[in-house]
Amino acid sequence: MGWQLSPLTFQDLGVSAFTGKNRLTGALAEFIRLAKTGKLSPNPVLILEAWDRFSRQDLDESEKAVLELLRSGVAIHIGFGNRTFTRASTKDLAARVEILVAMKGAFDYSANLSRRVKNAKSRKISIIADGGTSNVREMAPGWLDWNNILNRFETNEKANLVREIFTKYNAGASIVSIVKDFNRRGTPAFRGGKWHTASVRYILGAKTTIGDFKGHSYFPRIISQQEFDRAQVTLEKNRNRRGRSSNLVNLFRGLIFCWECGFAVTMTRSKGRNYSYYRCTHTIRGACTQRLSLRINLLEEDFFVFVLRQHPEIVVRKHNQPAGTELDSLRLQKLENDKKKRSLLNLLSDYDDTVLRSKYADLTKDSEAIDRKIIETTTAINDSNNLPNALGNLQELIDDEDSSDLDKFLGSMVAALGDRETRVKLAPVIGSIVKRIDVNLTTLAIRTTFVNGNVDEHHIIH
Repeated sequence: MGWQLSPLTFQDLGVSAFTGKNRLTGALAEFIRLAKTGKLSPNPVLILEAWDRFSRQDLDESEKAVLELLRSGVAIHIGFGNRTFTRASTKDLAARVEILVAMKGAFDYSANLSRRVKNAKSRKISIIADGGTSNVREMAPGWLDWNNILNRFETNEKANLVREIFTKYNAGASIVSIVKDFNRRGTPAFRGGKWHTASVRYILGAKTTIGDFKGHSYFPRIISQQEFDRAQVTLEKNRNRRGRSSNLVNLFRGLIFCWECGFAVTMTRSKGRNYSYYRCTHTIRGACTQRLSLRINLLEEDFFVFVLRQHPEIVVRKHNQPAGTELDSLRLQKLENDKKKRSLLNLLSDYDDTVLRSKYADLTKDSEAIDRKIIETTTAINDSNNLPNALGNLQELIDDEDSSDLDKFLGSMVAALGDRETRVKLAPVIGSIVKRIDVNLTTLAIRTTFVNGNVDEHHIIH
């Protein structure tokens, strides 16, 4: 057909199309982002074996995603049937029906397969609960293998890493130091790649290390009860310590992510200097090439003086409207859901677990339902919103009697950021209008995605 293979390679091996994870993370997600931002070569073509390689979600999600990609100028070629769909296909009734039928078939197949797998797993769990033996390899930890001859689980070489983790942690080593040591030695994680703190913390709290499976003693025990209990006490102490307050409130806590690796960017206090900065958590663990840092005041001033000036409609708020209160509640639910999904993704990237994958699928469905409700509620109240009311909501946080001048108002917001009480009140306001901020710490490129779907992308100038 005259197409030339791109030198860029996009692979998503084993990433679920049923939950939509392949479009949220990984290579396909990156391809879609490049397409929407116009950064692909002219006349790009996405070649798929079949439609189910793109999505196995239900029609409301899958059709929307396909149409968005086609409208962005990307052609989609389906190997099964040798069919090519282009921007013109979005207005072709026959092509739309063909896509819908294929997508519906992919979803139904995955849904039925998922039910059969769950039923099979339930039967295996029941056998174990009754004192029998069953191969539950898909639910077993990575340090165990099933012996088909002896009909039992046995430990493999990864069990030694688990023992090392417990030994070091109980001897006083931190989780971060354990992760750094593993990565420095080039020791691969259980599913390959780098180690992360979430993976080590999960292992330390996993009862499978002491042989537990669904409340039954079934797996081989590789850690003594005493070692396990000691680790739980230390984990609880450290968990409480992590919750202590800081003098400087992070206005973008849980919202900033590394442009390169996609993991969280956290605020760190500079030792011996009177400022704080943002760094990628993977850089701290030695697992990301983004070695530079960003002063927090640069990002905060850029957000208030540039981003909000360019998108004043983002801060539109509701006053004395039940719908506005409902929208705030929905956005908070969305934020909490997204945080839980990010945590599960971090775990799933290194430690495959059926329960975690099922939980992630449930959270995804909840997020989709919340998104639909947010759109409905936003549409209902948009006409009654205006900028003065929007700024009035933030105006209460600072000593400024006039918010009619946007530049003056945003300048006052920056000046008020030095007050801790103001920052405490401002943080949830930002969380209600911002979905996420992706930052490239090398080029200072910033991509801000707002809750209402708007996206701002630019470079910080300093």
